[in-house]
Formats: sequence, structure tokens, C-alpha cells
Amino acid sequence: MIQISTDQSKEIISLPFLSSTDYSNLDVEKTLEYMVKRYINPLKEKIDIAKSSFVDCGSGFGWLAFAYLLSGGKSATLCEIDSIRLKEAKNIAGILGLEKKCTFIDSAMQDLKFYENEFDIFASVETLEHVGENNIDKCLNVMARATNSIIILTTPNKFFPLVIHDNKIPFSHWVPSQFRNRYTSLFGLNEKHPNDFVSPLRLKIFKNKFRPSSVTLTFASYRDWKSSYPFCSPYNSGNRWKEKPPLVLKLLYWTLSIAFGRHCHLFAPNLCRMWIRK
Repeated sequence: MIQISTDQSKEIISLPFLSSTDYSNLDVEKTLEYMVKRYINPLKEKIDIAKSSFVDCGSGFGWLAFAYLLSGGKSATLCEIDSIRLKEAKNIAGILGLEKKCTFIDSAMQDLKFYENEFDIFASVETLEHVGENNIDKCLNVMARATNSIIILTTPNKFFPLVIHDNKIPFSHWVPSQFRNRYTSLFGLNEKHPNDFVSPLRLKIFKNKFRPSSVTLTFASYRDWKSSYPFCSPYNSGNRWKEKPPLVLKLLYWTLSIAFGRHCHLFAPNLCRMWIRK
């Protein structure tokens, strides 16, 4: 378990940008524990993180990278296009005493010029849907080229009929972008800046170098996923505490894990998967 002091937590939450956002009521320690449960613990089953370099593109405030380092990770590179968030991530690293293990890059993922196999682990968590349709394949190529061992990718699945990332309106993301607002307005929603979601077919970029190695999200099994509960999610400003998975998700992931195993991401709400070097 990750432990940080009360003073560290208070200092982080009082940072200017965090205190003015939904993160103002965030439990920092539980957020880091969430990252450990969802991503770091499954990683540890595949690789020795004490000897592994890690890069997170779309790192935001750096919670995933910091959880990696606090769990014993070797080094972390944080890439974030939002300069304000990246600045706060640097401040958080200083408060946690992690600045010497961190590198910070202010860049969009598609513009990164990493060397081939530069990093052992590449993470992209809920980022690809924001890069723009014309940049999705570029970003996937950056990930495949720069990664030596493991890719962690999460992004909504375009093939799934309901994506709650933007709204809770079925099929809205299948409507061409120029007509999407007309469709969502029928349900009382004015969606001015819809995201571009990723088709699982586009992940064929990975197939020559990597294979999917998890069954339910980043976990090796459906049972491991259920065991990750309870946790405190950092992604909602309201009800962040998740005691157990909703029944509908339990039924969906159990069915998919039985029917499709390591390929169940093709039919799941999210393309969340851990990919490992062949």
C-alpha cells in the first residue's frame, strides 16, 4: 500500500490549479492506491518494475507515474500537452520527493520523437479519444515503436453502442461528427466538441510486435478484476468510492472473458488492455 503524509496530501491539494478544479476534494493517497490496483499490480506480474523505464502520454497531473515510482518503479517520463497540468505534476513530484526519477515533456503524443524501444512500459490512459481522428494512427505508431516490453492502453471502444465518456446516448458516436449535435439535441444535449473514438481494428498496428496479455481490462482474469474492488476513483467529482462492480458490468465482463478471453476487448465498452512483447 502507498502511504504519503497528511502534510504532503494537504500541500498537493492546495496547489493553485488543483484547488480550482474537481480535484479539490480528491483523496491523494486513495487515488494513488487506485492506480496501483488498476495498473501497477497487474504490471508487476509481467515485469520487474524496479528495472523498467515507464512513460505515460497524456499523464495529466501524474498520478499513474507517481504510483509507479512509489511502488518501486525505476524511472518515469510524463508527457502532457496541457502545460498547466504538467507544471502541477512537476510540483507534485517535488512534494513527493520523486523529481529526480521523473522527466517531463510538454508535447502531444503524435509529435513525440522517441527512439525505437526506448521505454520498457508505455501507458496511454483515456487519451487517444482526445487526439483527433487524423492523429490516432500516428499515436498508435509512436506507442508500438517506442515500447520494448509492455503497452497499457485504455480508450473507449468505438464499436460498443454506448460510450459514456461524452454522454449516455446510445449510438451517438456512430453518427458522423457534422451531424452528431443534431442527434444529441433530440435528447436535450448540445455536444459541441465530440471526441473521436478508436475502432479496435486500428490496433492491428500492434500485432507484429505485441500480443494482448490481459483478459478483463488490465487484469489476467475476471476474478482478479473483481478483487480490485473496493477503490476510490479519481475520475468523478461526486461518488468516487466504488464498493463493488455494478451487476451489469459483472455479467458483461464474465461473459466476455468466457467467450473471448484475451480478445474480449474487441467487444467491451473500453479497449483497455495490456499488450506484451511477443
